[in-house]
Amino acid sequence: MVELLDPGGVVIEPVKQPKIPTETIRSDDCVVHIGQVIEDGQIVDDGAEIFPHRGEWVEILSIATIGEFISVAKLIGSADNPDAVGMGSHFDDLCHALAKRLIAWNWTDMMNDPMEQPHGRPDVLAQLAPEELVYLTGLTGSSQTPETRKNGSGPSGDTSSAVPMTQRPSRRRQS
Repeated sequence: MVELLDPGGVVIEPVKQPKIPTETIRSDDCVVHIGQVIEDGQIVDDGAEIFPHRGEWVEILSIATIGEFISVAKLIGSADNPDAVGMGSHFDDLCHALAKRLIAWNWTDMMNDPMEQPHGRPDVLAQLAPEELVYLTGLTGSSQTPETRKNGSGPSGDTSSAVPMTQRPSRRRQS
C-alpha cells in the first residue's frame, strides 16, 4: 500500500487512484498582488506582485468539469451584483469542484507553514487568497507554460511547466 506523507512526515489518508492521469505542475507563476487599489470597481494600481508558491507544485486531474465552469461563471456574474448569499454559494461550489480535481500539493501558507492536502477538502481551498483560487481554477494540466496561462492563449505544446513524476519531490512511502 502507498501512503502519502504531509510535509511534516505525518501519514495522510491515501487518495484513490484516478481513472485518468494526473499532472504535477509547478506553481512558480501563481501571483498575489499586495497593495492593490480599486476605485469604482476598477483596478487603478496593481500593487506589488508576490509569487508565494515559487518552488512548489500542484498535482491535478488533467480535466475540469462542467460544474466547475458553471461555478466560475456564476461567481464572476455575481461580482456585478454582489449578494453575500449568492456569492458564498458559488464560492462553495467552486471549492467543492476544485477539491475533487486537486490531488496533492506541497503549498505553504503566507506564514510559510505547510498547508493541509487539498483533495476532498474544500475547507482548505476556502483559506486561499482569491488570486490563488483563480490560479488553481486555471490549471487544467494542459501543458501550458506559465506565459501562455498568463496570456490566456491556448496550449503551446511545450511541456516545460509540467514536472515529470521522476522530478517530483518524494512524499510517498511504501509500507
